[in-house]
Amino acid sequence: MKRPMLVIGIATAVSCALLVSVKSGVVALPIFSALALFLFFITKKDWKKYIVFPTICLTILLTFTSFASYNKTRVVPLTQHHNTYQDICGKVITTPKIKNGYLIFTIKTDKINIHKTNTKINISIPYDNLNAPELFDYISISNANLKIDKNEDYNYDFYGFSDSVILNVTGDYSELLWECEKTPYYYCLKLKEFISDRINLYMAEDNGALLKGMLFGDKADLSSETTRNFRNSGISHLLAVSGLHTSLWCGLLIALLSFFKVPEKARNIICIIFLFLFCIISAFTPSVMRASLMMGVTLIAPFFKRTPDSFNSLGLAVTLLLLSNPYTVLNISFQLSAMSTAGVLVAVSYREKINKLIRKIHILRIRLSADSLITSLLISLFAGVFTMPVCAYHFGLLSIVAPLSNILCIQLSFYGMLCGIISVIFSFLPFLKDFNILLFSITEFILDIIKELSSTLSSFTYSTVPLYKETVLAGCFLFSIIFLTGLLYSKRKSNKNILKVFAVIGVIALILPSFIPVLSPSHRNSITIADCGKGMQIVVRSGLDYAYIENTTDSLNKNTYSALPKATCEKLQYYVPNYLSKCSIFNISHIEKSYSPQNVFLPPEVRETAIKYNISVPENALQKTSASFSLSDEISVEIVDTTGIKYAIIKGREKVAFIHLYGDTDFSKYIDDSSCNIAIYNGTIPTKIPENAETVIISTDSNYNFAKASTLDALCDKLYITAKHGSVKILL
Repeated sequence: MKRPMLVIGIATAVSCALLVSVKSGVVALPIFSALALFLFFITKKDWKKYIVFPTICLTILLTFTSFASYNKTRVVPLTQHHNTYQDICGKVITTPKIKNGYLIFTIKTDKINIHKTNTKINISIPYDNLNAPELFDYISISNANLKIDKNEDYNYDFYGFSDSVILNVTGDYSELLWECEKTPYYYCLKLKEFISDRINLYMAEDNGALLKGMLFGDKADLSSETTRNFRNSGISHLLAVSGLHTSLWCGLLIALLSFFKVPEKARNIICIIFLFLFCIISAFTPSVMRASLMMGVTLIAPFFKRTPDSFNSLGLAVTLLLLSNPYTVLNISFQLSAMSTAGVLVAVSYREKINKLIRKIHILRIRLSADSLITSLLISLFAGVFTMPVCAYHFGLLSIVAPLSNILCIQLSFYGMLCGIISVIFSFLPFLKDFNILLFSITEFILDIIKELSSTLSSFTYSTVPLYKETVLAGCFLFSIIFLTGLLYSKRKSNKNILKVFAVIGVIALILPSFIPVLSPSHRNSITIADCGKGMQIVVRSGLDYAYIENTTDSLNKNTYSALPKATCEKLQYYVPNYLSKCSIFNISHIEKSYSPQNVFLPPEVRETAIKYNISVPENALQKTSASFSLSDEISVEIVDTTGIKYAIIKGREKVAFIHLYGDTDFSKYIDDSSCNIAIYNGTIPTKIPENAETVIISTDSNYNFAKASTLDALCDKLYITAKHGSVKILL
């Protein structure tokens, strides 16, 4: 095999993805591998030609063994502590931060109750300035409530396992037992804390938060506006420390050491030490570990008189990380980092061929500019294509302006980070105070340019378009068909250029389906009812237009976020809040900031409550108890308040939905329910259901089984009853 570690890395990643996401994979993978390996050995094959096949089978078996071992030794023992109250002791390993009146940090335990356990646990305790623990303090928490995060299906949320943090703890207070010995690890973390403090001292709040995000991946203090602009302009990877950062810093360090005539092997050793320290400062995040392992392999290769291969280095890094913790495959940063790196490596392989054409340009400045421009475009294009499935799955959008944003911002961001670090170093010297202030001013100026560029580019209506799993799957299917056709045809004609042409056509076919929602205004006319059981959060969608009817006493949940607009071309046209609870009132402020609804129907009593809590009310808010509007001329929505009952009638092209919001559940006396296809009830079980209803959803925390067994028996042959938790999506 030309690149064995790349093959092993891909096989390991695919195996881990199946094992952690599909229960049947636990049984299917090892059985398939053992059977395939057995069949391979009983047939006569050319070992040199068919060595790939047994390598993949052995990798699958090794991955399964690692997965089973990790579950047995790490996951299963800790799940036994779920929803229990225990006494825990351990060492604080992250700098405690204050959030919403709570102190948030991570500890590494010595014991849980009387059992010795070496594991990481996230801690959340009420903030007390007098007894607040500090980094590396050894603390105890009595009667702590240990929990494992659950997803919307009320199963364990394996995404939390990807950072090796399985348990979460809430307690009333912590007791400081003693201060731990200050180790080199402690001083590395303190260095990060000191740099952050100096940045906070000399820089404006938002610029300081941006610089910390670019240096350490710390996005806690970033404003939602800046985060959204970076995401929409396609440069959010600048806020996730990964291969870009490690390569920039190592490149700078190597250039500096080369200037002082340091030998190559000595330079490499210094860079390896730097990478280890960088991993500590970045809290050993999977993306940084992946990048550091790749860079480490490249730096070690000269000691063994080997030429490093970037694809093999990527495969080795992925394999080592996933074998140590198979759940790392679910980590979003790891997925983006690995896929974007693969895209960049493919782009670099094409760069050499393009450079042959560029060298024919005789004017030096034009040649250098063309080389820089084409390289940036290639890297952005390939990185974007490779990360498209990840973006579709997790974020649901595609940034159209990303190539331009990367060309304009990547080099600037490096200058900003470099200037910021130099400014922090010079802040140690009091006699250079004026010069230091000038350096920080230059840093802020560069960061302001980056923020302005990201804001301008993300403000375009079509800077991002919605990206759905279905369209990405359709695009991948088209790409596979076109690429395989090109492969067969190129082999038949013995011409590799044919394959390249087909590959380009395949990439275009992969991207084009992403624009279907933009081209078709009636695409996906739907209603999403989220968080049934706590009051309903209803999102109505027609094409690129949305309406949000908030009928909950709780804060916004994951399902609601996933249903609301994501891309800049999608608009929240109408927002109708109902409840008077404190959580729902705070939701108004969040919706206004994040989604800028075009029209807001605000009941007078809700407005008064918002003013009571000093929450700004949208300027365009209409004080109405009822509302009537349409979306894309495809869906009409009417919300009626009779003082005793509030309900909504939503009419689509083919179906009509009646949604009970609050009040008497039997609201048929107020409306003509003969056209009702979908009936949705909130609260108690209805006494009467429209006869023509095809779908009935009952949102209730109690008597759900009773409702299913008795009240609706007469309509069971044509009725679908949805569970009380989670979200429901209905096409109109």
